[in-house]
Amino acid sequence: MDTFCSARTRVTPGARKLAVSPQFGTRDALWKLAASPQLGTRDALWKLTASPQFGTGDALWKLAASPQFGTRDALWKMATSPQLGTRDALWKLTASPQFGTGDALWKLAASPQFGTRDALWKLAASPQLGTRDALWKLAASPQLGTRDALWKLAASPQLGTRDALWKLTASPQFGTWDALWKLAASPQFGTRDALWKLAASPQLGTRDALWKLAASPQFGTRDALWKLAASAQFGTRDALWKLAASPQLGTRDALWKVAASPQFGTRDALWKLAASPQFGTRNALWKLAASPQLGTRDALWKLAASPQFGTGDALWKLAVSPQFGTRDALWKLAASPQFGTGDALWKLAASPQFGTRDALWKLAVSPQFGTRDALWKLAVSPQFGTREALWKLAASPQFGTGDALWRRLGSL
Repeated sequence: MDTFCSARTRVTPGARKLAVSPQFGTRDALWKLAASPQLGTRDALWKLTASPQFGTGDALWKLAASPQFGTRDALWKMATSPQLGTRDALWKLTASPQFGTGDALWKLAASPQFGTRDALWKLAASPQLGTRDALWKLAASPQLGTRDALWKLAASPQLGTRDALWKLTASPQFGTWDALWKLAASPQFGTRDALWKLAASPQLGTRDALWKLAASPQFGTRDALWKLAASAQFGTRDALWKLAASPQLGTRDALWKVAASPQFGTRDALWKLAASPQFGTRNALWKLAASPQLGTRDALWKLAASPQFGTGDALWKLAVSPQFGTRDALWKLAASPQFGTGDALWKLAASPQFGTRDALWKLAVSPQFGTRDALWKLAVSPQFGTREALWKLAASPQFGTGDALWRRLGSL
């Protein structure tokens, strides 16, 4: 632990960890930002503190450069620990009662299909999961039932050399292998593009209900927009990121769509909510439709430009709402029965640790979480350059012991 935690780590707010909570116990499954000699002063990101579920404090997550990825890219790598051995294990999850032995590890591995700058997230060999050819499998848990409920990444002949598909293996909850999200080729997108499609299942109906990746002039050759393919339920193909009608969200006019933005320049885009009676004009970005869980329609998520981020960047900001007051409230979650009182809010706040272009995802004071020290940090790193970032979504009592943590790499 001392190898990776410097004095700077202990004294700077950058090393703050997730505060103690009744749900998590004393220091269980907490992600913290800490400095590391290998990565410099601000590069050791998302470190897992010691916990009974995860083993000793030697098990930590860190960001490391990779020759395959070049200058602006990086791999999430688990630092050396007695449980895990050498540093060549990437994205390994330490042993825990929920996951079994230390062999159940997440690791990032190169793939011939993806070439030089790409990689596959792969689960290391484990007695529970079998060989190493299982990619992105989710370990068994009481919430998910048997070990058959696994997400795995598999190559696809339809997509050629650089493509792959995410699929859900058979499980009692999902039925046959047909119930899965899969990546499929599309004539519209050519050789390097693909679409995310929901396979037929009794729960979801026909195969027409699918999300697909669409090309965009703004994005050029290697980029694309996520677009909902034509279906009887959704109408025409010109709707991007449309959210299907539901009792919670009201009519089909409440649609999510991608739109270009001058602030972002040529290769970027904003996720924008299409015009709807509930929201009015099309200038509302990432607004969340009204629902009983979130209260009134005033609780809206909106993307806005920010001086801190410069020209090509933006902050996700909550539109004006009686609950929240002015527009300076970022990424706040409106009060809901699930979260308790209105104090349980996720908000984006500036941080001296990160300077001008960075921010912290912070959980406001709530009876469930205790003090304001419980926060999810959004951090930028030199490896990612000027426009990338990472975020973490908190575990919750619904997920059990706090071991279920959702993670996402801002940009690879």
